[in-house]
Amino acid sequence: MSLAAASILPFLLIIGVSIASKDCSQVECKGPLKYYNDLRCEPVYKNANDCCPTSYDCSHLRSHKNDKCYANGHEYSIGETLRDEDRSGACDIACICRNDYKNRASFLCAAVDCYRMRPAPGCYWRQNPDSCCGGEEVCPERPEDRYRCEVAGKIYQDGDEFQPDANTVCQCAKGYAGENVEPFCRAIKCGVELHRLNEVRDNCAPYFYSGQNPSTSCAFAYRCPNDNDTILVEQKKNDSNDAAQDTITQEEDSDVTCTFGNLKMRIGDELSESTEPGSNCVKCTCQVPPMPTCFRLDQATC
Repeated sequence: MSLAAASILPFLLIIGVSIASKDCSQVECKGPLKYYNDLRCEPVYKNANDCCPTSYDCSHLRSHKNDKCYANGHEYSIGETLRDEDRSGACDIACICRNDYKNRASFLCAAVDCYRMRPAPGCYWRQNPDSCCGGEEVCPERPEDRYRCEVAGKIYQDGDEFQPDANTVCQCAKGYAGENVEPFCRAIKCGVELHRLNEVRDNCAPYFYSGQNPSTSCAFAYRCPNDNDTILVEQKKNDSNDAAQDTITQEEDSDVTCTFGNLKMRIGDELSESTEPGSNCVKCTCQVPPMPTCFRLDQATC
């Protein structure tokens, strides 16, 4: 892929208001919202008090250079080491910006394999949240002495992890009093720029397991464009049935589209199944531009 082609990314102009309701939970929203937020794209709302964005503005990615690395919104030159504040997790260790096999800058981090033996009977493992593999085996004299945390009606014990919301992970520990703050809690970061910068450059769409919620989950893989991709136009747009016609929304008739390679997808359009290994059995639909929302289908569906 040429430098010019690699830099072609989906961008949207901001249309409307980008302020959501303060009491909004986006768990029920469509689209890969966590992916957009991790890349610091700006949400675009149809109405000022809407909870769910109709699209995102990712135009800042246009300034990304092929000879630079990026993480947490910061730029690095080749040879520079990732700063601690830009790590997406404790296992981002010894990450260095270097030229990859495509002659583009990206981070290479140490491969970490944590080996942990099963705790002895009556004991449990307490993970150090600031360490990739570090922690300790704890063996209380009496099981009832193990510290407990009550969160939203559920009981967790010392060392247990829990998610009070889609963007936060916490660990029950002595001193936790119901406030989801450090040192007990930390934000869940996907580290898209850090770990998958070339997929962003190549306009690859993140995809998720069928049971994941893309509005709150980090993607586990990416579906990249290829020359055989085609658009499967949403059938209800060509359906003469009045009821089907009534379901066409204003957004589907707008100029806001998902961009995938050289293809422009309207809301509701699907991509043809990929012929590339690893990306087959992936269903991609334009829901919240500029990227299509993709799911890995289960074996029964494939």
